[in-house]
Amino acid sequence: MKQRRESAVLASACLLAVCWLAACGGKAPPFDDGSGADGDTDADTDADTDGDTDTDVDGDTDADTDGDTDGDTDADTDTDTDTDTDTDTDTGTGTGPDPCAEVPAGCCDDDCPCAGTHVCVYDDTALEQYGVCKAAQTWPGCWSDDDCDGDAFCEGASVCGCGEICGPMDVPGTCAVPLGGCCESTDVPDICEEGSFCMDLGDEDTCMADPAWPQCWTDGDCTGTQECAGAQICTCLQDCTSQFGLCKTVNYDCVANGGQCVSQWESCPQGYSPAPEYTGCSNVLMERCCLPDGATYGPWVEVTAPDPVPAGLTHVTAYPIPTTPEVMADIAGRLVAVGAVQSGNQDGCSAYTLSSPVPFIALVRRGNCIFTTKVTNAANAGALAIIIYNNQAGLPDGWSATGTIPAVAIEQAPGNSMYTFASNNVGTATATIHPF
Repeated sequence: MKQRRESAVLASACLLAVCWLAACGGKAPPFDDGSGADGDTDADTDADTDGDTDTDVDGDTDADTDGDTDGDTDADTDTDTDTDTDTDTDTGTGTGPDPCAEVPAGCCDDDCPCAGTHVCVYDDTALEQYGVCKAAQTWPGCWSDDDCDGDAFCEGASVCGCGEICGPMDVPGTCAVPLGGCCESTDVPDICEEGSFCMDLGDEDTCMADPAWPQCWTDGDCTGTQECAGAQICTCLQDCTSQFGLCKTVNYDCVANGGQCVSQWESCPQGYSPAPEYTGCSNVLMERCCLPDGATYGPWVEVTAPDPVPAGLTHVTAYPIPTTPEVMADIAGRLVAVGAVQSGNQDGCSAYTLSSPVPFIALVRRGNCIFTTKVTNAANAGALAIIIYNNQAGLPDGWSATGTIPAVAIEQAPGNSMYTFASNNVGTATATIHPF
């Protein structure tokens, strides 16, 4: 009885152990007691491709590998606690609005950019809603100021706006630095704006205006024995304004010829008369030369035709008007009394033209407008030079003007006589201005 009781206790203990292992997820050692209740664990091989934590209630048939031939069918109710990680690729297409749907073909804007290396360019001459696609330019090429660096601007570009009908083809421009801006003298091509060049000034190369003789920046802008006098050159990093100088002949030395330099607003000392601006006087300080009375070194006017020329007009002393180009060689042409070809314009203060353009020297009277206006009107009419005669007795004193042609002054008496002669001989009177 004791042995049978011990066997029953042992059997009960084993059964509890098996149940405990099954409940705790462990694995009981295989054994077969002939009851058909094997202790094997099923191995699920189903592929779960969803992303949920599912409960798998399968009714699969276990394939026993423990040599049990009982052929029993287990009904598993195990819980699948695995978490699937899906990496689905969304291949669907959206249904949002197309930003280019309302943009005309070939055009663009900020929301509908150009393809490839093309850029969106707007017509600067109008307020355009859309731009046009253009091939991107390499420096210094440009379509607009946005393509240029610093203070440079796009010069010469022509763009036909979106939807516009234009005759000429679109052409790119060139980035240009404005007058007075910094540049690099070694740049090819020169990037200074049209009508200027990049002057080599060390580390501060600057765009300067092209000089037109007798204007100059350096002696290299002058010819022969001329020197550049009075030029003021400011670099791009200086707070000042550059000013042209004037080419002067080096042998025009005021002091060397016994003269004195005085301000152009001062009268010459007693015993001296106004004379040309020799290089010995300062152009920057607006000085002029006064030579001893009787000196003949300077320009003079000769009326040459028609015969007979009055004796007093064959050698008339002339006085160069300060800051206008010098008379460097003989200037010969028709002598035109402006008031005789345009009534009421004896002073040359109004613009005028000749009916038959020919090389000519304008002759006008002092008064009613500044000298610069007289010189400018003559130059615009095509004159080679201008003679301004005084409207009162005495020497022309303290006169000054700016312009692009030589301007000389003569006294009142010979001036009146010369004007009358030219008025009586319109189309045939001629004269020559000699340098000395």
